[in-house]
Amino acid sequence: MDPQDRELLESFVAEARELLEHVERDVLALDPASEADDPEAVHRVFRAVHSVKGAAGFFGLTAIQELAHVMENLLQRVREGRIAPSAELVDALLAGNDALSAMIEDVERSGEVDASLELEALRRLLGEDGEPAENHAGEDRPPEGEAATEEPAPAVDEAAPAPPSPEPREAPEPAPPPAAPPEAAVLPFEAPARPGPRR
Repeated sequence: MDPQDRELLESFVAEARELLEHVERDVLALDPASEADDPEAVHRVFRAVHSVKGAAGFFGLTAIQELAHVMENLLQRVREGRIAPSAELVDALLAGNDALSAMIEDVERSGEVDASLELEALRRLLGEDGEPAENHAGEDRPPEGEAATEEPAPAVDEAAPAPPSPEPREAPEPAPPPAAPPEAAVLPFEAPARPGPRR
């Protein structure tokens, strides 16, 4: 490995260790039985796991990236209120965090760490289709396997007679043309009278 890449990888390992140490403490605060009242804990866990996932993808550490991605999806649904915190959720996140820590400790052989059980537990909480399968927080959804149905449209009575069509209106008779103005009366021509012979 190139010395510069080695230095970057070591920096990632040191940062990931620190992040995952804080993750364990904040995940414990999500337990409903815990006395800790820290609504920001889930957001801190999400950001830490998201950072580890992004850096792992940069270095091509696919096993770390896959596990962190599934944990990130589950935490996102908790943040949205679609899954409520539970003891099972806390156990699954703690187990996932332990598996990530084991991968980080031997980062170059991280792909050899078997995290199948941790992934299975996390995905069971998410559901097979990636949606929460149980423990919804205030969301009304139809039971799994049943599609939401719409109310059928009212049936049309084919025997009902069609409404009568309006009677055609008769076209109005055209208005008579305006009367021509009366022509001026022509008076008969009358020649003027001629004077009689002078006497």
